[in-house]
Amino acid sequence: MTQTSPFCAAEFRASEARAGWFAEHVLQQVRADAPLRVLDIGCGTGGHLFALASRMPLAMFDGVDVSSANIRQAQISRAASRSADRISFFCRDYLEHHAGAYDLVLSDSALHLIDGDTGSLLRKIAGEMAPHALLIATMPDCSLYNRALWGARKFLAVLRGRWLDEIALAVALRIYRGRYEESLLRQRIPYLYLLPRRCEGRALRAAADAAGLEWQKSLPAPHDSVMQPVHVISTYRRAATR
Repeated sequence: MTQTSPFCAAEFRASEARAGWFAEHVLQQVRADAPLRVLDIGCGTGGHLFALASRMPLAMFDGVDVSSANIRQAQISRAASRSADRISFFCRDYLEHHAGAYDLVLSDSALHLIDGDTGSLLRKIAGEMAPHALLIATMPDCSLYNRALWGARKFLAVLRGRWLDEIALAVALRIYRGRYEESLLRQRIPYLYLLPRRCEGRALRAAADAAGLEWQKSLPAPHDSVMQPVHVISTYRRAATR
């Protein structure tokens, strides 16, 4: 995501349920008591890192996000956190962030939105990972469902106006009333028009392998809206040598 990204000034926070689900998945693959150095790419307001920090007392965490609003809220939450001394946040494009090497790299619904060449992005991530480090990320898959949805998004982008945003919000409030706050649903309206730069599938795995990242597994991620792409959560391991 570049400085012209629609996310530069927007705030986006994960629900507590989402952060908890992601943390539990991560902790199935790493030791909670390990002194790991962890990076979250597209960290939002830091929900995933706070959820992990409370469960991983020896780990150090960095979150990077292009949105100043996200990082501002993350810093406010950090100041009130018992794990404040183990968490750092950076407001910048990930492609301009250089602070490796990490033992664990995370990203929830962000890697597919970062501009640029997929191979270059994966080589950067791999180059900042320690040998045998893990990359755990959620991304849309390349399914027929998602391809049809992206076609619909192209059509919606042509029609987009304030009226369409308000209709979409009204529908979301009706469907998710009692589950999500209006502010959180409003944050997600821009996603109705976004198209991915890449998706999880054979081409991505081939690019990852060329970058020194060995695909381990992909599992379904929670999916609760027909207008949301189907995501998978995938694990890649940094090869010892390339």
